[in-house]
Amino acid sequence: MIRKMPYAEFDEAVKTGDWIIDFYTDHCGPCKMLDGTMAKILQENPIINVAKCNIEDDPEYQTRFEVTGTPTVLFYHDGVEKTRFSGSQSAEKVRECLSVCLYE
Repeated sequence: MIRKMPYAEFDEAVKTGDWIIDFYTDHCGPCKMLDGTMAKILQENPIINVAKCNIEDDPEYQTRFEVTGTPTVLFYHDGVEKTRFSGSQSAEKVRECLSVCLYE
């Protein structure tokens, strides 16, 4: 499931399960390119949760998670960050990061 996540809901939402957290802005071209990749990954792994977090709407994200560019993507398992990347990446890179989240 992909959902837009306001900052106030973040900590409670990611406490359990596997999450891909996508920090983005509306005008970011690479962010839009990554959307298609994320949709494909979600089709392959329907148990994964995807949170879209707009750093312009909720600037607290940018400070707390040290987001210096968009997209920045974090992989969480049961409330703990496992890995991250910045920039638009291939589906292969997303799968590799997801495997760290799921199997470590």
